[in-house]
Amino acid sequence: MSKKVITCLMLVGILLTVALPSTAKTSSNEVVKKHLLVEASVPGGIGYSFMMGMAKVAEKVVPEVILTLEATNGYKDNAIRMARGVGDLGILGASDAYAIIEGKKPYENPATKTLCLFPVHTQDWHIIVPARSDINSIFDLEGKIVNLQPKGGLAQSMSEEILEVLGIKYKPLYLPHDEAADAMRVGTIDAHIVGGSSVPFRELAERFNIRLINLEDEVVEKITKELPYLKRTKFKGELFYSGTSEIQTVTMWALCVAREDIPEGIVYKLVKGVYENLDIMINAHPAAQFMNPNDVIDAGVTVHPGAIKYYDEIGVRIPLSLRL
Repeated sequence: MSKKVITCLMLVGILLTVALPSTAKTSSNEVVKKHLLVEASVPGGIGYSFMMGMAKVAEKVVPEVILTLEATNGYKDNAIRMARGVGDLGILGASDAYAIIEGKKPYENPATKTLCLFPVHTQDWHIIVPARSDINSIFDLEGKIVNLQPKGGLAQSMSEEILEVLGIKYKPLYLPHDEAADAMRVGTIDAHIVGGSSVPFRELAERFNIRLINLEDEVVEKITKELPYLKRTKFKGELFYSGTSEIQTVTMWALCVAREDIPEGIVYKLVKGVYENLDIMINAHPAAQFMNPNDVIDAGVTVHPGAIKYYDEIGVRIPLSLRL
């Protein structure tokens, strides 16, 4: 081998020796597009709408992050997927978020903890019926065709638990919101049960008269005694469904959560961005007008350190019991 070739090979070796550590260092520190999978719930439902709003906020405040929304069968399905380590962010019922963190049934061995970013909305459980229906009380659901939303959703599991507590026998269906709205319009279902509110039923109410069923005091007392994670509330139906009125019902928090290993900086920007761009969130779903940072304490689920940084900045003191 000639001296010229040997010299060239030596130069190449020197260049590689210099370049490789530099490349490795750059790849570990450079800001690259980060893709995060969001378990978003049923399309047309309140949770999916909220997550669409958050994705738009993310485009504005964390352009280095791309949020990809995944349609699922609902909050229960989201919880199962998050506990398995499938999603990076998601929207879950507070009862499931707490159970994942604590490793309680059915999440005894979660792949990762799911920590609260912010309360999204209350799951104001309510029954929708046609205005002309003979259903005037929850007990009138006996023997009726009742849509509980797709299997795997929190509304479905809440509905089954509540109706079982009250001893009501019914004929269940598991249609998504849009199909259920069409089914109610043509009369193939007697009632549709929602947790939160439903965009297709908001649209249906503009052209088809519907009513909401009020829960009497004794009914609420029995439900909350047997299912203590539910609380009494007033649901302002007129804000979501044209022509309806306020009712008494039960509720629980739905939370936006993230894997504990999502970087604090990303979580901080997301949470700050959501609260500072509520107009975007409200445009995604009107229930966002009720979002209040102080509610994160009432939700009672361990908060992500990145979110705590924002709450500290605005004077919302997260108690030690809700910190890692």
